[in-house]
Amino acid sequence: MNQHIAQKTIEAGAVDLAARLAELRTEWAEGQRRLDMLDAERAKTRDTLLRIGGAIQVLEELSGSGDPNDAGTH
Repeated sequence: MNQHIAQKTIEAGAVDLAARLAELRTEWAEGQRRLDMLDAERAKTRDTLLRIGGAIQVLEELSGSGDPNDAGTH
């Protein structure tokens, strides 16, 4: 009888481990998706800042004001 209880305990532990493993894999995949989204957002923001910096430089050169080497640092 004790062997039967021990077997049930082992089976329950294996189920708990499998459930936890599945949970961790789901969390890891969600973290990866979020990281990918953040990387894409960062690249988009960087591109926008480069575009704005270029526009600032052009406008400063056209207006004759400011140091042309200082564009994009405002």
